[in-house]
Amino acid sequence: MTEQERTFLKQCKDDPVFFAKKVLGVEPWAKQREIMESVRDNPNTIVVSANAQGKSWVSAAIVLWFLSTRRDALVLTSAPTWRQVISVLWAEITKMYHSSRFPIGGDITTGKIQLGPKWYALGLPSSEEVRFQGYHSEDILIVFDEAAGISPEIFTAAAGNLTSGNSRILLIGNPTSPTGMFYEYSKNPNWHKITLSALASPGYSQPEKYPYLASKKWCDERAEEWGKSSPMYVARVLGEFPTESDDTLFPLSWLDAAVKRYMEKSGKDLLISEHVYIGVDIARMGGDKTVCASYQPNKILPLKKQQGKDLFMVKHLVTQEAMSAATKLMQITMDATGLGGGPCGDLRQMGYPVLEINFAQKAGNKRFFRRLKDEIMWNLREVLRAGEIALPPDDELISQLSSIKYKMDQATGVIEVEPKEEMKARGLKSPDCAWAVALAVWGSKRIRVNPSIRPLLMGSERQPREDRQWY
Repeated sequence: MTEQERTFLKQCKDDPVFFAKKVLGVEPWAKQREIMESVRDNPNTIVVSANAQGKSWVSAAIVLWFLSTRRDALVLTSAPTWRQVISVLWAEITKMYHSSRFPIGGDITTGKIQLGPKWYALGLPSSEEVRFQGYHSEDILIVFDEAAGISPEIFTAAAGNLTSGNSRILLIGNPTSPTGMFYEYSKNPNWHKITLSALASPGYSQPEKYPYLASKKWCDERAEEWGKSSPMYVARVLGEFPTESDDTLFPLSWLDAAVKRYMEKSGKDLLISEHVYIGVDIARMGGDKTVCASYQPNKILPLKKQQGKDLFMVKHLVTQEAMSAATKLMQITMDATGLGGGPCGDLRQMGYPVLEINFAQKAGNKRFFRRLKDEIMWNLREVLRAGEIALPPDDELISQLSSIKYKMDQATGVIEVEPKEEMKARGLKSPDCAWAVALAVWGSKRIRVNPSIRPLLMGSERQPREDRQWY
């Protein structure tokens, strides 16, 4: 080996940015360079990031740098779901591996690069802590992508491998909840923290040069859609942990967990259910939407949305969703206040099992709730709190749910959920998606069906209404 080659290899080991440019042939931007240098210089690095900031990209570059420049190095990587490990992080690793200017060497397979018997990088699912035990090397790196979704047990198991003086760990993810290990580590002085805000990234000011980063257009649209005070905007645009006060009805951590359950079920048993319950929230103002939510216990399917107040189109939207449910349809729960009365009556005349909800009426449980609307939304809260429902990855839905507040009368203990009007006064959109989901789940709780009776049949073979009972 020539002196020039030795100098080159030493510089690659000591300078991850140099390695990225000269070996991988990629150009990290300023904050990505800061992350790479932090992993080099600090045993613990945590990156709290907005959306679309190249988190997985820079993680991939760090994995290849650490693995390639240290003989018999071990690199362990993970994310909340196996799909995220393979389809996101390892997709970036594989792409960089194959496009490298100089061959990385070894063999690459799904979720693994093997350079030697004790020299490899490995993707691991975060479902079992035992998978993270028993890895030891003088040089070991652990990378957790989307780290806010990693369980405390996995953090503990992984930390048991970081015993050498050359061990490194990188946590990188969105700040979705001011609770949990990711949040606690972000406050720990033993961790070097880096924050990525979409408003400060080069994608914001130079979208043509950085098309893969969040643009100013995207940030402005999220401000308009979610409101700048919403937890979603704070976490996914500003890259900061949202403040979840005691009056937050749906903590963002609960909602992210519900989306994770949906992603884990996707393609497996997500569409397997005997019953379908539909919830409909009808638009009242120009900017609002009519939203149709189908609930198959225990998951919400992708929402159907419609802008405007055309009642014929509202009826068409609901009947299309009902026909999709076919014989599994059990009930349609609709907001009958104001404009909703007409479509409710029309659908009932067509033979559909409709439960009309008047949000102004008194609650069934008067001890704890003032109005029925408060009881309906609180019911959804309890289902989410218990982890009994999966939600689709719908940013509009998650933003609306995470923005709703409530208050409790300290003298009587009666709960009141924030009205739509008060949310709009805070600069937020009407929570139409949230109410459609709440109504669908409420309908499944309220219905009482004789088990010998089949659900509603479509077309001319619909059963008479008297064969079914519902509240």
